[in-house]
Amino acid sequence: MSAFLLKILACLIMLIDHAGAVFSASIPIWSRYIGRIAFPLFVFFIAEGCARTRDIHRYLLRLGLFALISEIPFDAAIGAAQYGRPRFDFFDFTNVFYTLFLGVLAVCVYRGAAVSRRPLLSLLPLPFLLPLPFIHSRPLNIIVVSLYATAVYIWRRPGSGETEAAAAVGPAARLSALAGVCPIIWLADILNTDYGSFGVIFIMVIAFARSREAKLALLCLFIFLEYGGPLLSPGRVNIAMLAAALAAVPLAALYNGRRGPGLKWGFYAFYPVHLAVLALLAAAFTFRP
Repeated sequence: MSAFLLKILACLIMLIDHAGAVFSASIPIWSRYIGRIAFPLFVFFIAEGCARTRDIHRYLLRLGLFALISEIPFDAAIGAAQYGRPRFDFFDFTNVFYTLFLGVLAVCVYRGAAVSRRPLLSLLPLPFLLPLPFIHSRPLNIIVVSLYATAVYIWRRPGSGETEAAAAVGPAARLSALAGVCPIIWLADILNTDYGSFGVIFIMVIAFARSREAKLALLCLFIFLEYGGPLLSPGRVNIAMLAAALAAVPLAALYNGRRGPGLKWGFYAFYPVHLAVLALLAAAFTFRP
C-alpha cells in the first residue's frame, strides 16, 4: 500500500477521533478508541520523511508553520471540548504538529551534534538550563528552552550527507548528542503538546531505526508503553484502546515504499481544516435556536 493511501486512511481515522472528542455526547466512545491508530501511523511517516526528504530543514519549516496555523482551530475544536470553552493559547495545550515539529527538530540537532568534530561541546549550554525545572515560571522556561533549541539547531544543524554519518559515530558522540536534545524533548512537556515528550522520543527512536522490521517492532513497543494499561489495570476501556492502537502496526507493515499521488500540502492542510469545520459545526449546534 502506498504512503498516499495510508495517509488518507490515517486522516479519516483522525477525523473520526476528533469528531468523537468534539461531539462526545452524540458519537459513541468507540470513535476515540479507533482514533488511537492515527498517531503511530503519523509517527511512522514522519520517520520516513526524515529519511527520505531532500531537505529536512524545509520539512521542519513546514511542520512549524502548520503547528502555528493549526493552533487556533485546534483550540476552538478540541480545546473547547476539553475545557468547555475555547482557550486560544499558543503555549499551552498545543496541537500534534508541535510534537511532530519538535520530533524532527530533535532528529536534526542529534544528527548535527553527533557528527561534530567536538561533540562534547554540545554539553556546554546544559548547566545553564539545569535550574529551570526548579523555577516555577512557565513563560521563563518556554523562552529560555526555546532560545536554546533555536541556537543549538542553528549551531548543530546537519549538512547534506551527514544523515548516514550520524549513524556511524562513537558512543561519546552519541551520548553528547542525546544530551543536546534533552531540552528539546522537555520543551514538548512545557508546551503541553499532544503526546508530549513521549511523542518526541517516539519520533526520534523510529527515525533512527535502520530496518523496516525494527521500525515495526519499535511501534509495538511504544504502543504498549503508551496504552499498556491492561497490563497494570485490566478493563474493557484499556484493552480496547490498546487493541485499536496495535492495529497501526499491520497497517504500517502494508507500506510498500511508494509515495503515490503527490498531495503533500493537502495532507498538511487537512489537519487545521477539519478542526475548523468541527469547531464551526459545534458552534452551530450550540447556538441553534
